[in-house]
Amino acid sequence: MYRRFFVFMLTAPILLITFVASLTMPKTVAGAIDLISTPSVQLGSTIEVSWFDAEQYLPTVTYNSNLQEFFVVWHSKGTDNGHRRLFATRLNINGEIVSQFVIAYSPTANDRTQASVAYDPINRKYLVVWTEDVNGDGSNWDIYGALVPENFVSQTITPFAINEFPTSQWNPQVVYASGPQEFLVVWTNTYSAGTPPAYISGRRVLPNGTFPSSSSDLTIFDTVENQVNPTVVYNGIRNEYLVVWEKVGSEHDVYGLRLTSTVNPINSEFAIAGWPGIEEQPSVAYCAGPDQYLVAWQAVPGGSGYDLYGRVVSGDGIPGQVSAIYSSIVDEKEPSVACDTAGQHYMVTWQQQYSSLSGPHGIWGRPVNSDMSLGDPLALVTALPGQVVGQEQPFNAAGGTGYFVAWQQEIGANVGHGIYGRFIHNSTVYLPFVIQ
Repeated sequence: MYRRFFVFMLTAPILLITFVASLTMPKTVAGAIDLISTPSVQLGSTIEVSWFDAEQYLPTVTYNSNLQEFFVVWHSKGTDNGHRRLFATRLNINGEIVSQFVIAYSPTANDRTQASVAYDPINRKYLVVWTEDVNGDGSNWDIYGALVPENFVSQTITPFAINEFPTSQWNPQVVYASGPQEFLVVWTNTYSAGTPPAYISGRRVLPNGTFPSSSSDLTIFDTVENQVNPTVVYNGIRNEYLVVWEKVGSEHDVYGLRLTSTVNPINSEFAIAGWPGIEEQPSVAYCAGPDQYLVAWQAVPGGSGYDLYGRVVSGDGIPGQVSAIYSSIVDEKEPSVACDTAGQHYMVTWQQQYSSLSGPHGIWGRPVNSDMSLGDPLALVTALPGQVVGQEQPFNAAGGTGYFVAWQQEIGANVGHGIYGRFIHNSTVYLPFVIQ
């Protein structure tokens, strides 16, 4: 499934449930306060990241280790004749807004959406990438990027094309590699006719916005099955990458491929989740301590609704234990994985359904250890009264003493969306938990 950026009004009646039996959060009445033990983590206050009224979607986050702040990017629709534009917020580890701005504003009708961002701590700049409607009519989408200085105030930001294939390009993901001191961007290519099958490409980008090669550095292609929704992570111990993606044919499966720092394949692709049914929307993080990856995905075991699963993969590409990260009678979807800055533990976040039909959703998280043992699930934000779709599309980034999780949040009864977020701090405390 592609990560879509369209919004649909839900007109069917919604049957809300406060908690279902298989959800492990304690049940309380409205306004009641319980003390709940949260080993190893503490939740900060909810923060409004966006600062104006509009339709705002698909946040992405990276951490600046020099300034100790998070950089949040998303697209907004409605501020410029309905066109999608990219905006950013700098947020320090105390939860204070440092600055907010538009990224590479253009007065044209070219939509910019599906952003991804990575930070270069050596040259102290961000690379923001996105897919752009280059003709302004939806006929051709290409991958563009812009280098943003970490202390951006009002400097000129000049976008540049990363890929302009005649096909359309979607869902770019970017990672910074400290060894070669460059970025790697991966994305999906699709044909307007639907054939040949969709495939994955990648390209390295230098800190000055130029390229080590004249065209794409990577192609993942199959003559029958679609290759979509790639994500990528860098392994600094081995100076290599792991690309993870979704293979779609008669089944939906999750595959991986190790790459050298010059984007040459190491061995061949391998199955991470290849059982009968649907395994899709993978997310991956790397922990240096155990030299290990965690891949999480959403699955439909037995056709009974979406649950979350995860699997560790060793640094040399050997898949390990598979575990259910969370399962209930309603849907868990859109996983996002990060490894803490100590390189020892993972945090998985997702959107948690609060209805037996199609929503609304809250945002939950769960600590995962390198041996796949699980911490207690955490409700970062519950479905709020009157919401139709709720909170969706969480993105989880590690930094400082824990993580920052951003999401798109419905305002009113699906009349708008803002970007919100919350810190997860690594500590052991007892917290008051309030259900509104």
